[in-house]
Amino acid sequence: MRRRAATGPLALARDGDRITLDSYGACVLHVAPESHAGVVPLIRASEIRTMSRTPCFSSRSGIGSMPCSGMPGPPFGPAPHSTSTLSGVTSTSSMRRSRSRCPSNTTAGESWYIKISSSLSAERSLAWAAVTMHTGTLRRRGGEQRVTFTELFFDLVYVFAVTQLSHLLLGHLSWRGAAQTLLLLLAVWWAWIYTAWHTNWFDPDRPSVRIVLVAVMLASLVMSAALPRAFGEHGLMFAAAYVAVQVVRTACSVAAAPRGPLRRNLARVLAWAVLSGAFWIAGGLAHGLSRELLWAAAVGADLLAPWVGFVTPGLGRSSTTDWSVDGAHLAERCQLFLIIAFGESILVTGATFAAHPSPVAAAALLTAFGASVGLWWTYFGSSAEAGSRMIAAADDPGRLARSAYTFLHLPMVAGVVVSAVADELVIHHPGGHTAPGTAIAVLAGPALFLTGHALFRRVVWGRIPRSHLAGVLVLAALGALTPLVPPLALAACATATVAGVAVRAAVVRRGEPRAA
Repeated sequence: MRRRAATGPLALARDGDRITLDSYGACVLHVAPESHAGVVPLIRASEIRTMSRTPCFSSRSGIGSMPCSGMPGPPFGPAPHSTSTLSGVTSTSSMRRSRSRCPSNTTAGESWYIKISSSLSAERSLAWAAVTMHTGTLRRRGGEQRVTFTELFFDLVYVFAVTQLSHLLLGHLSWRGAAQTLLLLLAVWWAWIYTAWHTNWFDPDRPSVRIVLVAVMLASLVMSAALPRAFGEHGLMFAAAYVAVQVVRTACSVAAAPRGPLRRNLARVLAWAVLSGAFWIAGGLAHGLSRELLWAAAVGADLLAPWVGFVTPGLGRSSTTDWSVDGAHLAERCQLFLIIAFGESILVTGATFAAHPSPVAAAALLTAFGASVGLWWTYFGSSAEAGSRMIAAADDPGRLARSAYTFLHLPMVAGVVVSAVADELVIHHPGGHTAPGTAIAVLAGPALFLTGHALFRRVVWGRIPRSHLAGVLVLAALGALTPLVPPLALAACATATVAGVAVRAAVVRRGEPRAA
């Protein structure tokens, strides 16, 4: 049986067509082979009299060898001109008012067959039959899924979170401060990316989903407000808000998901969220090094879970094919988070220059802006759109969504955050001796971004761009200039390196997936 492409809630049906609940939880209409469909006319939903687990067909179709008489009765029984008992089927007249669910006792992979009334007239060849293509609060699959205004509104909280992280690193420019900022960045990213997966499965424009997002947004705001003193007196507040985001959102997902692989996968995710949440809360109650170690364990659990398929005793293990992700939508969400990070960087650059205007500060501003443009161009000018197409066309988009987007966009975000800190340091003190912390921020920010982007391209296209590798090596070599040049000169060299990588990436843009 071949599968009919569905572009909306309406689908054409013929006698003998099969309805299956797929792994996403949608009722999918499978079409009988054309060689058998023959002269069977298209039909109206009101003429679909029964749905049955048994492949009994009317003699009109010429498909089945077993007559309908004598077969076990369908669970719904005859329902002339009614959709109330045909849970998987609804007529065109009622489609505008409601969407019905798949049969309540259907499980993933089961097939239901429709039997058409024998009173069909051959003239009715252009009539419609409607089959529910999705259930409950799930997003509709089959068409282009765009980011909604609800998701964009939700992201505003994370603009604040990224700003808080950059200020935290700026105020604690040491190896321990960097490690603490990294732990908190991982938590912020994990809270956001899991919500992006949530809105990939569930429709954010449904009132119930929107209410969950607003609640998560409020908890995220509290979490972001606690970031500067998360390793001080606000540790428990940060941990409680983060756990609330992860556990409450996932619990609501489990409750809303239809029975099948998606619900089982979300139940496993919930189990791991509770496990890591215990470490987060314990860390919030502890102090000093104990808090850092407990939160490191919590982050470790969060990072490990997707790679082991959220394996849970009694619930099994998920595979990437279970996740039924809309790749293009998730790619767009991650790209928008990068835009948030770039926006925060430009905001910091402008605010710092406004506070310390001078000709040399203007040169530092130009250098910082050039670095931001170079990093942005490296990603969005050469691989963002192509990556979206690749994941949308992938046989296993869940694998790319996990590796290329959930994990490998994180070092790019971290690189932009570190670069924002470097921009503020250089604009504030463009001349004089270059402090080690300033030098590390100036060089590590672009290096992190280029490394993350190189690995992203390695996962998506199978090769690491030579230009990115050369750029990282040049940035590392520039570290030798730290005792010899002022911060502005070092930043200018880093910007020139990034610009070279961006130009090279633009030159080979049409050659995807060739290495740059």
